[in-house]
Amino acid sequence: MKTTIILLFLVQFSFFSQNDEQVVEKLNSYADSVESLIKNTTGAPGEVYSISVNTIRNVRAIGIQQTKFTYYFFQKDDSVYEDSEGTAYFIPRYNPPLMVMVEYNIANSQTVVARYYINGENNLYNIISTGGYGNSNRSFWFGKNDLKRFEERSARDEMGVMIETGKFSKDIYNESLNILDNINDYKKLYYDIFKIEYKDK
Repeated sequence: MKTTIILLFLVQFSFFSQNDEQVVEKLNSYADSVESLIKNTTGAPGEVYSISVNTIRNVRAIGIQQTKFTYYFFQKDDSVYEDSEGTAYFIPRYNPPLMVMVEYNIANSQTVVARYYINGENNLYNIISTGGYGNSNRSFWFGKNDLKRFEERSARDEMGVMIETGKFSKDIYNESLNILDNINDYKKLYYDIFKIEYKDK
């Protein structure tokens, strides 16, 4: 009986691990596809479009900090509504963003680029920091708002690649919760930007 329970547990654990790996692989493929679409877009109808917000301000202990976040998306056709008098109204509709890219500087010597790849309930977050304070490349994979994998790559040879799956350290898990909050905030802001676009029109 005990052997049967152990075997069932191992089969179940293997099944969940396999599912996690599939989520990671699919997100990697999705991210590659999004990057390819962005790289090859010409601005023609049906291709990927972008909308950006830029801020520049003086930040204590940093100096001038420039922040830019860009949303990449497929444009959705407007809905057309015709009233009883035959007047046509166009109601804008929006696809969710494919990716959000955030770029900012720390002082003059450090550049940070964060990318949020959004694929339904699954998300991939990658942040690359380069410059005088050191170089790092960190990624978080999420399946249905659940952290599946964490990976950190460093330019320092002694560190190499650090990977966490299944069980995560407290710091990494807490950071993953902040990332999920950020994704939700960026999604809300995405739709708010389009609403503001129509304020003076």
